[in-house]
Amino acid sequence: MSSPKHIVYLTVITPRNKKDVIIDLLLQHEAQIIDTSYARGSVTAGSLPSAFGLTEEKNRVISSCLLSQEKADKLIELLNREQGFTEPNTGIAYTVPVETLFY
Repeated sequence: MSSPKHIVYLTVITPRNKKDVIIDLLLQHEAQIIDTSYARGSVTAGSLPSAFGLTEEKNRVISSCLLSQEKADKLIELLNREQGFTEPNTGIAYTVPVETLFY
């Protein structure tokens, strides 16, 4: 008997010019219910945000989906390695566990 798959809600925030790359990666990792929205950061230029290392972000895209924790871990590792997510202002990805899903 195999162990149950843990499902997570993955969110990826990147510059808009990376949208197609991110969606292709989500599909390759068998993501389900992919949703994409255009966004703009709420931080404005000034001394206080700069003191915390925050920069004004425009032209972002937010992609979210459901997938297994195992595939999400592999995808985040790939984003860090191949899309440079460990560098500032390149993108961020995080997961939230899904305890129960009703549809």
